[in-house]
Amino acid sequence: MAETSCGLRALRSEVIDLAAAVHRGRVVKRTCDGAILEVHSAVDPVRCAVERQVSISDD
Repeated sequence: MAETSCGLRALRSEVIDLAAAVHRGRVVKRTCDGAILEVHSAVDPVRCAVERQVSISDD
C-alpha cells in the first residue's frame, strides 16, 4: 500500500507541477486528492482542466 501511495504522490507531483508551470501558475497547497494553484488568468486553469480531461480520456 505504501508503494502505491508513493507512486501516486510522485505522479501527482509531476502532473500538477508541470501543469502549474505550463499554465503560469504556482502550487499553493497540496491536498490528498489534488492541489490548490494560484494563477494570473481565469483562462489558464480552464485550459489546464481541458487538457487534463483529454489526456485522461486518451488513456
